[in-house]
Amino acid sequence: MSDLAERNREQPAAGPPRVLVVGSINMDLVATVERAPAAGETLLGDSFHRTGGGKGANQAVAAARLGAAVEMVGKVGSDPFGRERLRQLRAERVGTRSVTVEPGVATGVALITLEKSGENRIIVVPGANARLSPADVSRAASLSLFDWAQVVLVQLEIPLATVAAVLEQATQHSVPVVLNPAPAPTEPFPASWWSQISVLVPNRSEAALLSGVPTDTPGGVEKAARALLARGVRQVVVTAGREGAFVLSSEETDDPARTGGEWIPAFPVEPVDTVGAGDTFCAALATGLAAGETLVSAARFAAAAAAIAVTRPGASASAPTRAEVEQFLESGGKLELPREPAATFPVSPFPSPDDTMGWIRHTIEEEGLAVLALLDRIGPEFEEAVNLILSCTGRVILTGMSKPGHVAQKLASTFNSSGTPAFFVHPAEGLHGDAGSVTAEDVIIAISNSGETGEVLAFVDAATPSGAPVIAITGNRSSRLAQRSRIVLDAHIEREADPLGLIATTSSTVESVVGDALAVAVMAKRRFGRLDFFRIHPGGTLGEQLRRELQRHGRL
Repeated sequence: MSDLAERNREQPAAGPPRVLVVGSINMDLVATVERAPAAGETLLGDSFHRTGGGKGANQAVAAARLGAAVEMVGKVGSDPFGRERLRQLRAERVGTRSVTVEPGVATGVALITLEKSGENRIIVVPGANARLSPADVSRAASLSLFDWAQVVLVQLEIPLATVAAVLEQATQHSVPVVLNPAPAPTEPFPASWWSQISVLVPNRSEAALLSGVPTDTPGGVEKAARALLARGVRQVVVTAGREGAFVLSSEETDDPARTGGEWIPAFPVEPVDTVGAGDTFCAALATGLAAGETLVSAARFAAAAAAIAVTRPGASASAPTRAEVEQFLESGGKLELPREPAATFPVSPFPSPDDTMGWIRHTIEEEGLAVLALLDRIGPEFEEAVNLILSCTGRVILTGMSKPGHVAQKLASTFNSSGTPAFFVHPAEGLHGDAGSVTAEDVIIAISNSGETGEVLAFVDAATPSGAPVIAITGNRSSRLAQRSRIVLDAHIEREADPLGLIATTSSTVESVVGDALAVAVMAKRRFGRLDFFRIHPGGTLGEQLRRELQRHGRL
């Protein structure tokens, strides 16, 4: 395989450079302090904030801001942090079709103390990142992402087996790999990795650990880089903080750094937050290489991008735009930029109006994430609702207005099909006599996202004098409907999936899932079996299949 720059010069492509990032997605929880606490010491912090993090996500966002087209392979949990991170990535124009949600698992978090000096200490809890598997990499390959990419960028905040799968896929598809070995590995790389890595980008401590050579001096850094090159890596960039970065290429390349290497000086700036600097450097390096630049040229661009990043707070948030880096370089490294980064794009979770597939993916993601979020809100009230329905000697009466009403009609059918007598009452019809059908032996399930729907409230008021208890499925636990109900099931959503955020899309899906969960749990506790189902559903193809099955087993 030829040198990265040569490969991308030989295969020019229209549009921006294309970078595939495989890695971690975290939420960073950042406390600023005067200094780090000693062991056993408690300090009062100055401030706290949360921001998007994870080395993979940081690098993906930085590459996108620097002008690359970016796709990401990663994993988030089924929690609010996961939903927030997905929206943030989409807002930065990072492709998320290979970012999956792991049910019942927390999104990765990083606990960060940031000292006044700009130094930081970080504890990473991997969460869903630990579930990113070789199968996820294979899935990305099946979507042709390795064929699409000009450079693959990967780090070590994901399982090593997954990193190995990335290297194998990249090798099979002849796409160069930039590997950032952070956090520092606790054991040596497998021997097969070295020849599969196109560019290795360690910091000086990681270089020392991987090479076995001390890197506390510039000469040590150079010696470590040569030792790493001897392992089979084609190119090495060792970042060394204020001293800059040392770039070294093998003799087989045509890069200027092939003859003894070259130091790329760091730009003198006043650091504010160094958390995202390394990630910005790697992203800029990969973007430059994907665009066909030499390693030295890409490293100079990366040094400038990282210099800007350290003057701003946040990991992803600190990454500059390409225009900012170009202005910085043209000014000779003078920081004539705002301290707070200007947003590259409007922070909107929505695709453009003409992006049909984007809207389809957005809607499926939005509704799917809202359903998975229910897992974090399952409490004893769900079991209470199931037991209340099981103890009902009458019928389950479902009601709702407009789209929640259609959900209620569907759920009445589901309860009937699963052995629980049920019917739907339109709340407006209920106010014209149908409330008289409700008895003390019945249970009412009232559905309203706001919990303030006038017709539903009026029907509940008209029906409850019968003594029938009410189960509310609502997105507002403090609503008047919730106050009128014996049991409240939380169907809260953050927003609807449509562009206006007004049409009952996500909310009606969540309401339906909550109702289905009740019906299925009741069905299971009733021991409702196939013969029971056949007795109330003898018709149609399904009924005929069950008839033959039951006759074959002598049950009819």
